Amino acid sequence: MGDQPTTLDATAYGYIGNFIQPRFESPIVDDLLGRSHLCQHYERINQEFFSKQLLN
Repeated sequence: MGDQPTTLDATAYGYIGNFIQPRFESPIVDDLLGRSHLCQHYERINQEFFSKQLLN
């Protein structure tokens, strides 16, 4: 992610988020969680844009 998130950043966030939040057991999820750069990307987007929202 550069100075501003792109459409690709948002798309990656959506796909990654669907696998890891909430977590479920799957070889795909295990592989994804082993790729720290993807998990870090998800966390950066989440903190920047959604950290102040409350989920009910």
